[in-house]
Amino acid sequence: MNISDLLSEDNIFFLKVKNKDELFEKIAEIISKKNKKMESKETLLSLMKNREKQGNTFARKGVAIPHVKCNSLKDFKIYLFIVKDGIEYKEGEEKVQIIFMIIGPEKSYNIHLLLLSRLARLIKETPVIKEILKEKEIGVINSIIGENEGKII
Repeated sequence: MNISDLLSEDNIFFLKVKNKDELFEKIAEIISKKNKKMESKETLLSLMKNREKQGNTFARKGVAIPHVKCNSLKDFKIYLFIVKDGIEYKEGEEKVQIIFMIIGPEKSYNIHLLLLSRLARLIKETPVIKEILKEKEIGVINSIIGENEGKII
């Protein structure tokens, strides 16, 4: 399962937020509006905050990968949020500018781990983050992810 297969151009957003709380609010709002059959904004926000309490989802190189499981989903979805100015996501770490959000069904543990692993390899082994931050066109960003993902298969 490829990241680029689950990340459509409709799921890539440029955001202007000041902090992690505002980021999570905006993510929950966007995702709940796009997915009417999914949990409410409040429920999604609660899931995100509870997951973050278990362990910070800061990855590396200014990237975070928040991820939650929802009862209402049958398939995985990935969203990409770009915060050009960056925000403090984890104290003592560099600012986060790229946020990959993974949402999947409650009982798909193996796929969930596979996606987290692929994203971790993508940001560690390729120049994808630098390339995304240089780009302004959403369609090109999606292509950049697909091209770089091809390097780690």
